[in-house]
Amino acid sequence: MIDYVNGRCTEYFGAPEEALLGAAWLEWVHPDERDAVRERWNQSIVTGEPYEMALRAKRGRDGSWRWHLVRALPLEGENGSILQWFGTCTDIEDEKRADAKLKEQWHAFDTALSHTPDFAYTFDTAGRFTYVNRALLDLWGKPLEDVLGKNFSDLEYPPDLAQRLQGQVQQVIDTKQPVKGETPFTGPNGETAHYEYIFVPVLGAAGQVRAVAGSAHDVTRQNQARQQIEDDRARWRDLLRQTPAAIARLRGPEHIIGWINPEYSKLVDRSPEFLLGKTVREATPVVEAQNYLEILDRVYQTGEPFSGHEQLVRLKQGDGNLRDVYVNVVYLPIRNAAAEIDGIFVHITDVTGMVVARKQVEESEQQFRTLAETIPHLAWMADETGKQFWYNQRWYDYTGTTFDEVKEQGWKSVHDPAVLPEVLKLWGETLASGTPFEMVCPLRAANGSFRQFLTRSEPVRDSEGRVVRWFGTSTDITEQRRIEKELRRINRELEEFAYAASHDLQEPLRMVNIYTQLILSSVGNENERLNQYAHFVQAGVARMHALIHGLLTFSRSVHAEELPIGTADLTAALSGAMGVLKGRIEETAAVITAPPLPLARGDTAQVMHIFQNVLSNALKYRRMDRAPEICVSVARDRDEWIISVQDNGIGFEPQYAERIFGLFKRLHKDEYPGTGLGLAICKRIAERYGGRMWAEGRPGDGATIYFSLVAIPE
Repeated sequence: MIDYVNGRCTEYFGAPEEALLGAAWLEWVHPDERDAVRERWNQSIVTGEPYEMALRAKRGRDGSWRWHLVRALPLEGENGSILQWFGTCTDIEDEKRADAKLKEQWHAFDTALSHTPDFAYTFDTAGRFTYVNRALLDLWGKPLEDVLGKNFSDLEYPPDLAQRLQGQVQQVIDTKQPVKGETPFTGPNGETAHYEYIFVPVLGAAGQVRAVAGSAHDVTRQNQARQQIEDDRARWRDLLRQTPAAIARLRGPEHIIGWINPEYSKLVDRSPEFLLGKTVREATPVVEAQNYLEILDRVYQTGEPFSGHEQLVRLKQGDGNLRDVYVNVVYLPIRNAAAEIDGIFVHITDVTGMVVARKQVEESEQQFRTLAETIPHLAWMADETGKQFWYNQRWYDYTGTTFDEVKEQGWKSVHDPAVLPEVLKLWGETLASGTPFEMVCPLRAANGSFRQFLTRSEPVRDSEGRVVRWFGTSTDITEQRRIEKELRRINRELEEFAYAASHDLQEPLRMVNIYTQLILSSVGNENERLNQYAHFVQAGVARMHALIHGLLTFSRSVHAEELPIGTADLTAALSGAMGVLKGRIEETAAVITAPPLPLARGDTAQVMHIFQNVLSNALKYRRMDRAPEICVSVARDRDEWIISVQDNGIGFEPQYAERIFGLFKRLHKDEYPGTGLGLAICKRIAERYGGRMWAEGRPGDGATIYFSLVAIPE
């Protein structure tokens, strides 16, 4: 119960002292707060804790309800018991309103700052955070209560960054001057961004620093864009420097050289130090007489670009000599931000080599056409698509046509209609594959008759291997065909004669051999000289028989129509040859090795004849101090198989590698028997099947016989 109030209290509440004593003072407390005031007062009486509470009380002079701060302290006796309470009541309405206004303003300020993407914050003079807006709290992933009163180190910034930032805050406090900076920062999500920040002092009325305010702005994209621009500029500069064209930037109406790439310096044969800062007239005075300065003036004045193709420019070189250069040139006006022309972009491509090469090609083509007009063939040219665009005069003379009649597809009219589909089919395949064309076909003459022509066409390719045109010739082989037909007839007659002659010669030789044997049997060993002569006769008869048989075999081998053409099994051919020579192989203890052999174009029996002859030679021309070792191998070379037969025999001198395939050519006439026809026959057989045959050897080091056959497609 209140037992005393001062005069200020009675005056303020507008009531006599007795009206305020006891519990009557509660009548001046706002009804909404009386229960809370009474409860809080009773709690202090029980606990002895000081009483303090803000409440609304009614002021006497106007009856208004105003906020008051009521405090009461216990007064204790000697034994510690509470004797009485001393209290005060202070009107805080104005402070309360000011505080509310301040809170309202602060709320508006915080609301504004919390909706900006930039970071805003304040520090006290100890460098601790006193305010942080929502954007920065979201970056940190922390609530406001966890950051207030903490500094950068407390918030676990990297030590070096925290030290730098705290030092800058202190610098603002010490100097009262703002501090700007930029720093990367990695947030809790692991993403690193760059921020531009500023710290500014907050001064009191006396000019002292009361706090430090700061803001930060994310400049990551701005930096990236700036870096992208710099990178793009660097790439363009590098591109312009490395481009094979001469490039320059001219400034102003005087055409001052402001920038050049190395190719420009190379083109005019002057160093960049000499060129930069000079006008075109000063740097390359020789062009003044060639109207190029007038063109530059016109581009600068009118803004119309200029483009020149294969322009001839005469440039003075460093040694003082003039050089003719062909160039493709482009002058483009350069405009500033105000769309005014303030320079010219120059792009020059040196095409001297191309122009000179084209002129040489044109001269060469003219010479070629002149030559093509003199050859004794029908000649023509077609573009890469097969369209004929040129014929020589012999074509027109033979066919009796004009270019207008045979251009496009008119050339088909000179072909035999019965053969034309085959010609078109092969020509289409040739164009598709880019391979040479070759075919024998009849062509109609001016008088309407047809003659046989061998037509060949070769592709002409550029430096990159692309077909750019076709050159073809048609050679009249009518007479050649007639002669070949006549030769085949004569050869058949000769072969028939050879066969008949060999058959007829066999009989007298057989008679000579029989009667020689009778003479030997009747004379016995009584007449040694007669016996010797008789043996000479027998040897001659045997040799004559072998020669006749070899000639007949060779005669037959040169006629393709008598050689069967199909698929030759090389493994079977080798096995067959080894079977025929089995006795000699065993007699000489020869060792023959061979891998599995492929199939080839030919005939197994004919290829067996080749193997038999080559193996027989290897056994015949062996070294007497060692057993024969013969190795058969095979290798693929594009569309043919290369078969080799290597031995360890006596070999031969390399200069005789061709001679051994000649008719009746023998390197060892006395020591070894033979007719000199075996390898000649083998070579003819290989050639008839589209193959080849050759040899390698060294004296005492063996020989290797090679032959090739066309491979069978898989």
